[in-house]
Amino acid sequence: SSNLNPILVFLLIGVGVDDMYVLIQAYDQTDHSMDKHTRIAHMMKNAGLAITITSFTDCFAFALSASSSLPGLAHFSVFAALGIFWDYICQITIFTAAMVYDIKRKEEGRKDLLGACFCAPKGNFCCQGKLFTKKESLLSRFMKNSY
Repeated sequence: SSNLNPILVFLLIGVGVDDMYVLIQAYDQTDHSMDKHTRIAHMMKNAGLAITITSFTDCFAFALSASSSLPGLAHFSVFAALGIFWDYICQITIFTAAMVYDIKRKEEGRKDLLGACFCAPKGNFCCQGKLFTKKESLLSRFMKNSY
């Protein structure tokens, strides 16, 4: 084990967030008149290819660095290569599936509480209280106002 391995958490979070951003932007740039399945297919065709190329080149670079004569660097590289590979698998499976559920929630007119609430549109619990009077979600308003 290496003293560098705790740094991997931040490296993998950065790679994961970047992949999520690329996927979301690709979905937002698709034609809004298409149905959600076609939009997801176009998103994966464009952004999926981009994150596949970057993930596999990163993984290959770290795998190549694993042959280093420095044991700390070799261990770090092995764990980084495996982490980036699993991050890629999670992005194309779990995150994409979560996006589909979020798109379905938006189509049904359900509000969200930072992505964690799937309440009924006419319910009073968490989503339709006085705090949530606008059509736009809290997270959407924050992102729009901040960035």
